[in-house]
Amino acid sequence: MNWMLVIIILLVFLLILLIFTSINIDLHYHHAGNDDQLTVKFRAWFDLLHYTIDVPFIDMREDKAILSFTQKKGIDIEDEEPRTEEVTANDILEKIEEVKKLLQHVVGLHKIIRKLLKKVYVHTFTWHSVIGNGNAAHTGILTGSAWALKSSIMGGLTTYLHFKKMPAMTITPDFQKSAASTSISCIISLKLGDAIWAGIKLFRHWKGGRLKFNKTKQSRVKQNF
Repeated sequence: MNWMLVIIILLVFLLILLIFTSINIDLHYHHAGNDDQLTVKFRAWFDLLHYTIDVPFIDMREDKAILSFTQKKGIDIEDEEPRTEEVTANDILEKIEEVKKLLQHVVGLHKIIRKLLKKVYVHTFTWHSVIGNGNAAHTGILTGSAWALKSSIMGGLTTYLHFKKMPAMTITPDFQKSAASTSISCIISLKLGDAIWAGIKLFRHWKGGRLKFNKTKQSRVKQNF
């Protein structure tokens, strides 16, 4: 009986320890030309526990990787019988209800993720880029546009995340040649319990909030196409 009590106490202690464990995430991303490198390192308990994910460069040259999408350009309608589509008031109301369910589902997910992001702390954040196309005037325009884009992105991040330090950003124009490279490094932390709780709420929201559209309407749409 004493051993069972000791085991229960240890399990409770371990659970509490995990809930309050802070996870540090070191993220490093580098893009230059057609190559990308991403490294993510998870650390906990003063680096006693650590795990690194190293994604090798992604070579997107045409002779290495090709993404192909096939799209039907036209439909031969000469031999088709004319079709008459009828839309009733009930059809419109059903569509409105389906859109309402979809919006509620997406908004619910957004609220859960937003609450989790509010508990994420950014300790350091650096974002350095080099941009140019060999033409001074065009490079100046590109640099200004890049600054506007970076400022917009950082505005969104500072809204949802807690920054311990001001982010460091630079854009270096290259007036001599075409150049496009960027490097992002940041260290963030969050409680493991917050991540677990958010995962549970996401799972419950996804399982309990699956959209149920009208089967009859779906089958009729499939027949029409």
